[in-house]
Amino acid sequence: MEARIGQILRLGMLVAAVLLILGLGLFFLRGITEGAPSLPELLRPGAPEGLPALVHGLLRADPLAVLRMGVLVLILTPMVRVAVTLVLFVAEGDWIFVVLTAIVFGILLLGFLSGGA
Repeated sequence: MEARIGQILRLGMLVAAVLLILGLGLFFLRGITEGAPSLPELLRPGAPEGLPALVHGLLRADPLAVLRMGVLVLILTPMVRVAVTLVLFVAEGDWIFVVLTAIVFGILLLGFLSGGA
């Protein structure tokens, strides 16, 4: 079980690192596109744009969208780890750990969906 979880964490970190490096490379090659948010707007709490805008930016290879996707993958990697752990505990029939892991996953999900507020 630990080997699977380790693979998930490594894969998540690798994907996030590739996206962040690609986003930085695009940023230095292209610069900030017209109409992009300013630095203070980017640092303000809360998502500056929704999922449709993020997907649209990724399809246009917008550097800020690629960077945001890298950060999103980085944030979601531990959540995926907990979800996979939950599934593995259910498969093993270890019900005490199923309940505990479900509570942890619920807390992580609430924190993610509420934006950390």
